[in-house]
Amino acid sequence: MTVTLAHKIVAYDKKTEWYAQEYDVPAQHFALVKRVAGVAKTDPDAVGNYPLSPSVAEEIARIIGITIDSKRFTFYLEPAPVDE
Repeated sequence: MTVTLAHKIVAYDKKTEWYAQEYDVPAQHFALVKRVAGVAKTDPDAVGNYPLSPSVAEEIARIIGITIDSKRFTFYLEPAPVDE
């Protein structure tokens, strides 16, 4: 069985560490987002969770066309299975 993954930028509240919001990474931006996020070449499908520094999160937000609050939230690049 093969699992198809999508990727999201996921925000967690810095005070509570609770999940706050998520944003889809469009497939056409995935290669660039992986590179900016520092995904290891040994993880070509980005199956791990990658913490993003505020500056990296802001750069990725510009790439995918969203506005984020990097002072209030901590961001990660995370995989998510796609229902087929």
